[in-house]
Amino acid sequence: MSERPHFQRLEEVFLAAEALPPSEREAFVDGACAGDEALAADVRALLTSARRADGAWERAIHAGVEDVTRGWARPDRVGPYRLLEPLGEGGMGSVWLAERDDDEFHRRVAVKLIRPGAGGVALVRRFRSERQILADLDHPNVARLLDGGTTEDGLPWLVMEHVDGVPIDVYCDGRHLSVESRLRLFLRVCDAVAHAHQRLVVHRDLKPGNVLVTEDGTPKLLDFGVADLLRTAEADAELTRTVAYLMTPAYAAPEQVRGEPTTTATDVYALGLLLYELLTGQAPQRVGSLAPADVQRVVCDELPARPSTAVLRTAPRESEGHTAATPETVSEVRGTVPFRLARTLSGDLDNIVLMALRKEPQRRYSSVEALAADVQAYLELRPVRARPSTVRYRARKFVSRNRGALGATVAGVMLLAGVIGFSGRRLQQERDRAQLEAARAQRVSDFMTGVFELADIEYASGTGGNVTAQELLRRGAERAGAELPDEPLILASFLSTIGTAEEGLGNLERARILWDSALVLRRRFAGERSAEVASSLTDLGSLYYESGQYDSALVVWERAMALRADVQGERHNLFAEAVNNVGKALQELGQYERATELVQRAHELHRLNEGDEAHAVAMTLLNLGQLWQLQGEPERALAAEREAVAISRAREARNEPNDLPTALHNLGTTLQGRRELEEAEASYREALALISTRGGTQTPAEAATLVSLASLLEQKGEVDEAEETYRRAIAMERPFLGADHPNLAYDITNLANLYTRNARYDAAEPLYREAVGIVERSLPEDNAFRARPIAAYGELLVRTGRSRAAEPLLRDALAVAEAAVGPSHPFVASVQSSLGAALMELGRSAEAVAPLEAALATLTEAFGAEDGRTDAVRERLVGVYEAQGRLDDLARIRGGGR
Repeated sequence: MSERPHFQRLEEVFLAAEALPPSEREAFVDGACAGDEALAADVRALLTSARRADGAWERAIHAGVEDVTRGWARPDRVGPYRLLEPLGEGGMGSVWLAERDDDEFHRRVAVKLIRPGAGGVALVRRFRSERQILADLDHPNVARLLDGGTTEDGLPWLVMEHVDGVPIDVYCDGRHLSVESRLRLFLRVCDAVAHAHQRLVVHRDLKPGNVLVTEDGTPKLLDFGVADLLRTAEADAELTRTVAYLMTPAYAAPEQVRGEPTTTATDVYALGLLLYELLTGQAPQRVGSLAPADVQRVVCDELPARPSTAVLRTAPRESEGHTAATPETVSEVRGTVPFRLARTLSGDLDNIVLMALRKEPQRRYSSVEALAADVQAYLELRPVRARPSTVRYRARKFVSRNRGALGATVAGVMLLAGVIGFSGRRLQQERDRAQLEAARAQRVSDFMTGVFELADIEYASGTGGNVTAQELLRRGAERAGAELPDEPLILASFLSTIGTAEEGLGNLERARILWDSALVLRRRFAGERSAEVASSLTDLGSLYYESGQYDSALVVWERAMALRADVQGERHNLFAEAVNNVGKALQELGQYERATELVQRAHELHRLNEGDEAHAVAMTLLNLGQLWQLQGEPERALAAEREAVAISRAREARNEPNDLPTALHNLGTTLQGRRELEEAEASYREALALISTRGGTQTPAEAATLVSLASLLEQKGEVDEAEETYRRAIAMERPFLGADHPNLAYDITNLANLYTRNARYDAAEPLYREAVGIVERSLPEDNAFRARPIAAYGELLVRTGRSRAAEPLLRDALAVAEAAVGPSHPFVASVQSSLGAALMELGRSAEAVAPLEAALATLTEAFGAEDGRTDAVRERLVGVYEAQGRLDDLARIRGGGR
């Protein structure tokens, strides 16, 4: 009996036995082998290897084949090709580097020796009949199938173009390619697969090992048409089942596992698996058992985690030679950090990948071209088919593509959309029933008094308990809706008043609902061009401002300012208030010069209208103090804040409305910056005492003052008390500010910085991640306040030896900071210093010189050559000069130190 029939028989018996329960296999093998002891021994060897496997079918099959082919000698040549060295093993055989050395020409190729039993004469016959079809696969990203035949003992061989490259996942990770770069490489792979599909060739075994990338970045797909050839050849040979040899379960589609017909949809699924791994560093299908039921469960039933979720988990890599994939390692080889990678993948990329990986072939992308079109749409910031096509989604995509041109108009459009949704429920009363403003105010006052009186009666009678402020407001809103339907503008004023109270209690969502309702009523019954609408817009702007949505606040407040000017004139106090509001929003958005102009104008109007000791005058002085401090004018800031404190103290003594705690806090901040620590601490503690005396415990103002006090305590070396004070402030802020408020991010960064300065890096890192995540979600990309937490996290990464991940963060922070405060600001210098250190660690000392020299010059000018901050940068620059052998510069800089 020849070798070939033996192996064909071996395959039939082994696969049939492997599908049976273990208890039935022995009897089946005895009967199926019918006295052929050699065949029975070989089948048992394969079954033993399969039982020893740890989860990868290929390893079990390869081990078994090695057991039963141990005596087979590899030929030195096949046809005109001389075999040189092995390139690898696969489920269908082994691959060898070979050279054609006959009289025709010399060429290096890859020769695949097909395992015994995989098709035989049927394979060669099939290859010859379809050779022209496969030869037509003329694509720069497809390794062509060139030749084929059989050895003297009947072993089939195929000849392919030799590709000197590495698997695509190894290539991407080794070069730290970004998500965008990986997607563009993936598109070239899609183009090659689509080219084959157009010529009716399906790959059926796409996986990273079959996509090699050359040194110049060209992807090449291997084995195109080979799987199809083998499948058809084996069908011709009437083999019972060969799935285990023709697919890798971790990269198999459900229809392959179920033994159903495979189509172009199978390659779409495989491309989805490939894309998942390129983006996340993890395999979406983890086959941990050889049992058919387990494989079917994983491949056919289990849904993969969203890529954006997977990258935040630690999971083992399937490929040998790789360690566990952690969020840090996965994001680092993609040139980013975990939270940013997850944010990049969430949304469109999640949906694209999961649509390609749908278990039902008919629900996947209809073609590879459709999958590639969605990836291209994502790269071009256009809507993708994998995402539900809602108006909101398409509007967001439009905004992303046109962010620079649209500017602040976008937030106004979004606000309008919310109002339209509510206005469908608007009242239908006629406008002529509106009351005069004074009468409405009195009516609101009377109604509110009635609400409080009812609560007092309930409390006195013992039927109502101790009614909380929130319960009282809820009752008031319900009564207003029931008792004032015929007085829409009075109802609007009352809803506005209740909204203000809810905002003061930190219930921002309830305030928004009430203010939205008031705005709809006022637009309907007072008209778009009215002081009432301006009041509602002022309220809503405050809500956006307090929520950290400064761009939305700016849009709404600018509209309110225009209405005040149009309806009430530019000398009116409410116009001055509107101007000040716009200035505050611009300050938060980093537009300091324009903000200063507007706040100064508001300040002058309030002085003119109300006198030098008006509360509004003190508040605008505090705003000016902050702006001057931000623009590097501490003397002007200190003068403005001392004047604001004096005005507020005088009003406090007269029992007039004032905000002395805020004035004291702002003054303390400026004094602390000047290192006048004792007076600064006294200001902070007086502010906290006033807040407590007024009964306003656990308020945002108190939390802000605690943060400043904590930073001062750290500056004085009282680290333990500083940490406790930071934690107290942050715990106080969370319920008031919400999870995505920028102020929360800044204060979390303060605590993380304390940990970093005390080498408690493990405690600092999760805080930095949270803080950066908040500003990434809540602030536009060019907002100056994004820079601080991002730069701080970058510095931590530098300190902990992860400079490759730190570099893009620091460059982002530097660009934003330079645009906001100019290149000569001390904060810019600190970011430059961190960037220089990162470049040094990456072995790019020549690039590190410029940022470090700029940082040293700025800090020397700002703080002097003897300052510790200057020394730290100087030490880094010394390291650069030493690395480059710049002795003259080394002597100069050392001479400029202490």
